[in-house]
Order: sequence, then C-alpha cells, then structure tokens
Amino acid sequence: MSQTMKLPTGTVSGGSPDPGAWQGSHLWALLRVGGVLTLLALGLMLWRWDGGARRPGRPEDNLATLVKRRYGLTVDPGQVQIPAGLPGGAAGSFPYRDVFFLGRKSPGAPRDVYWLSVRFSPAGVPLASRALVNLSGTPSIDEPTMISSGPLVAYVIPAGDRLGAVVVVDARGESPGSSTSRLRRITSSITNFQETGHLRGYGRHGLEPRVAVREVTLSWSAPRRLEIQGRASKRNLVAFLDCDRGRLLEGSSWLMYQPPMRGEKPLFNWLVDTVRRLPGVGPKKIEWMEVALYTLVDLFRRRVRGVGAGSGASGSETSSGGAVAMAHDLYRPARVAVKASRWPPAPLRPLINKHPANEGRWFAPPRSLIKMNPGAPVPVLETFIHPDPRRPYSAVGVLIWDPRQ
Repeated sequence: MSQTMKLPTGTVSGGSPDPGAWQGSHLWALLRVGGVLTLLALGLMLWRWDGGARRPGRPEDNLATLVKRRYGLTVDPGQVQIPAGLPGGAAGSFPYRDVFFLGRKSPGAPRDVYWLSVRFSPAGVPLASRALVNLSGTPSIDEPTMISSGPLVAYVIPAGDRLGAVVVVDARGESPGSSTSRLRRITSSITNFQETGHLRGYGRHGLEPRVAVREVTLSWSAPRRLEIQGRASKRNLVAFLDCDRGRLLEGSSWLMYQPPMRGEKPLFNWLVDTVRRLPGVGPKKIEWMEVALYTLVDLFRRRVRGVGAGSGASGSETSSGGAVAMAHDLYRPARVAVKASRWPPAPLRPLINKHPANEGRWFAPPRSLIKMNPGAPVPVLETFIHPDPRRPYSAVGVLIWDPRQ
C-alpha cells in the first residue's frame, strides 16, 4: 500500500510533475519580466517627452515649446510648418517628419530658417526630435518669410530694402551627381551626417537678382514648382523654378539661377575636418597637431633646400625654380592713366635675391572673367611674391581690387 503526499513544488511522490503548477510559475515569471519592461519603456518616454509640449490638437504650439526648452530657440507657432501633416490614428510606429520653422536665438534677434526631424503622435504631441539644422545661417540678417511644400522649403534673404537672394532647400538630399566617385559619395555622406544628422544632407538651389527688386512674393504653383513674383522700377516680374529638374522656366531676364553645388576637398583635408568634428577632439587639439606637423615639415624643407641667400635686397631677375606660374598678361597702363586714376599701386619689391621674372608686377585677368566699367582701368589685378627670404621655395599670390569700382 503506497502513501501519497503533496509537496510544495507541485510534484507527486513517486509520480510526474503537475503540468498546471509548472505553467503557472512560468506565466508569473513572464508577467514580471513584461512589467519591468513596461516600466522601463514608460520611464524612457517620460524622459524624452517634454512635459510642456503635451497639448493634443496643437502641434505647432507643442513644437514651439519643445524647441524652446530643448534647443533654446524662440519660435512663433504661426511660423511652424509641418508639410507631411500628422500621422494617422492607426496603431504602430510613428516615423520622423520634416518640420520647418523660423527661429530666433534670443528675443528680438534676427530669424533663421531651421529644419528639425520630429516624431509626432496622432494628437500632435512631439514624442522625440533629432537633427536640428540651421538652413540659412545668416546671424545678422532676418529672414522674413518661408514657405514649404513636401521636402522643399523656400525663403528670401534680403539685402537691406532689396532682394538679396531666393533660396530653395531640398530635404530629400544632395543631387545624385554632386559626387563623382563612390569614395566621394561615402565621404560626403559622413560629412552630411556630422553637419546635419542626415546621411543624405540637403540640396540647395539659389536665385540671385540681376536687377534691383524691392518687393518679392513666393508661392507654389505646383508641388515642386516655385513661383516668384517681384516688383522693380514699377514693373511686375514673374519667374518659375522647377525644383525637380533644377531649371528656371521663366524669369531669366531678372533672376540668375545657381544650381546645387558642393566643393570636394582633398582627402587629407577632409580627414582632418572630420576628425576635428569628433566628440572629445575639437579644433584646439587639431590646431596643436597642425602646428607641430607643419613645424617639422618646414624644418625638413629648410634643411634639404637650404636657406635663401642674401638679406632680401633684390638682384637680377631670373626665371629660377619656385616661381608661381601666371597665365595672365602683364598689366601695362599708360603713365597718364595711372597718374589720373592712381591705379594700380606700385609693384611689390621682391624680398629674395634670385627671384623669378616679373615677381611683384601686376597681372590683369582675362576680360572674360571680370566685368569692365567703360572708360575705367581694370578693377582687379594679381601678382605673386616670396614673402620670406629664409624660405625661397614658398610663394603666395596677391589679389587687389579697386573699391571705387
């Protein structure tokens, strides 16, 4: 005759485990883990969620509060634009949306155009934000107006009481042809991420006036077509810019189109600038390294090439090595013209004994590169000179212009 006894573990003496007790213990463990994860998620949301930006149905006010508390910018809710609108009410993840606004760094300061990626709830409450970018970057100029259409935002840069430029920024990214090689595209993406928080960066179209324009109005005649209306000398002017194709469809008589462009730095210069932007590095450490490196390079070059002969008095002109090649013609104005216009100044005196021919004498750029005023001398001249007798291998270019013109 066997005896049975219930044990605390839910097993039966001489038998198999109780299935119900086993499932109950594991279910309780899963509930505890789920509760801990839920509390962590709520804590993270409360940490990222700005308490002053929780006004359902008022996304512009919420964003102005968020930008003020997190980024220190003063924003008028009426100057906030969310082109894509708020997400739908369906459950799921809410993607980041592009937001454009005019912001001030302090009350009364000039406004700049900003781009911010924000994750909204369906009620218009900001859940998270990232990648704040100052698109205009004109600290002393106030941008008075801004309009957006999808990923495009257009604004006006004034020049006093006249039009300085019209700028269109494309948040979809740079033009595919802006980088010529795969390596350049990779370096450009890294630079874009450091500067904007987006690998794609942004494209930029510019329109500069050919005439004095005092009144400008911007509007979208189509989702990707900008209409510019201006007024100059009692004339009404109209222009249309196709932002997808990057072409001025109308208005080339009073506006000049500047396509998106970005200069490509040498790889070493790009590497130095990239390291300079890394956290914990900064410009001071890079400056110290540059001074040390260039000091060693200069010491090596002086040891190898020797010190320049003479104390700096100019001797006979020769075409010795180290000269800066000047592809332009010498500027030879008449003495009467020089005396009347007091232009150009006297040639620069060479500082080394054996200097290249025509060093310090003024060269005139081709007429196709500069604008000439009728009856006036050439407004821009250039030359070259070796500034340090101890370093005859080092030459610098000098460019002068006539401010009266």
